[in-house]
Amino acid sequence: MSGVNISVPVLTGTNFNNWKFRIRSLLEKEQLVSILDSEPPDDDKKKDFLIKDAKAKAILIQGVSDKHLDIIKDAKTSKEMLAALQSVFIRSSAFGKLALWRKLINLKCGNRDSLEDHFLKFDTITRELEDLGSKIDESDKVCHLLLTLGKDYETVITALETQPDVKFDFVKARLLDEEIKLKTKQTIKSEQEVSFKASN
Repeated sequence: MSGVNISVPVLTGTNFNNWKFRIRSLLEKEQLVSILDSEPPDDDKKKDFLIKDAKAKAILIQGVSDKHLDIIKDAKTSKEMLAALQSVFIRSSAFGKLALWRKLINLKCGNRDSLEDHFLKFDTITRELEDLGSKIDESDKVCHLLLTLGKDYETVITALETQPDVKFDFVKARLLDEEIKLKTKQTIKSEQEVSFKASN
């Protein structure tokens, strides 16, 4: 394991999925991530496990604010700590899924919204749904994403509909290309209007 000065992301209560991803990445870097998926062995490897688990617990504790420490104080292992946090911050109930599905269905990209920002919102919702056990295949993601777009993207949507087995990343790339075209047209139109007004 590297030196003690490790930058550990802090769980705020609203960023659990991103926090968990960063923590697992950090533990992987420190060669400790396997501890999160293991039970204490009964053989001669137990001592090595306990040493690694203590290091993993120390990192997890650094990443939890004081107001959330009580959630993990009774946990014996780093795996139990993460499970305790997950049980609090990930709502696995049907109502949790319902809220996210409603959020996805109501998600719309406004005329002035950046597509990259819109994609980020979309990806966050679908990832949270998948964390709660919802299965969303690639074709469903494509359909849901296209339904969030306005009339400006009707031409490219129609073109995409004619292609079989279109991939989600490909759809995003085509939409971003279309956004650039639309912005270029808007810029040219604005410049022409300014020039026309100036000439009159």
